[in-house]
Amino acid sequence: MRIFISQLSVALAGMAGLLSGLPAWAEPTSLWQRDCGAEGACVLSQTLLSPQTSRPLALLRIQLNGEEAVLQALLPAGVHLASGAFYTLDGGAEHRLDYLRCRDALCEASRALDAKEWRALRRGRTLSLLYRPAAGEPPAELQISLTGITAAARGDQG
Repeated sequence: MRIFISQLSVALAGMAGLLSGLPAWAEPTSLWQRDCGAEGACVLSQTLLSPQTSRPLALLRIQLNGEEAVLQALLPAGVHLASGAFYTLDGGAEHRLDYLRCRDALCEASRALDAKEWRALRRGRTLSLLYRPAAGEPPAELQISLTGITAAARGDQG
């Protein structure tokens, strides 16, 4: 895990300067990436970039665990922790993510998804990630396409 955090710090370098004025829509570098470890555990991920600067705004990861999953958002350091982080699917109800730790240039928030939530996410079209970049700042809402997530979860990427 230590290597992963170090790699993310490099990948998300420069996020601190993006705390104010985040766009309502962030384009992914590509849709869902799938990485599987030697033990067979797989993680889906999507990096969200600023359309103006192409700098990273967030990294969304989904750790697969059979019919369940863990949704993890890596956000810029300096986020307003007391305001929380949330996600919605296709404009539905808000689901709270728990902040776990802040380190270097990022903060990690996650939520365990039961089978019903994971199924809903795979069937969704858009996930909105909501958080407050800093105290006194308006909330940021990043739109994340769920296109291709089911194929990536099955390992059907071409």
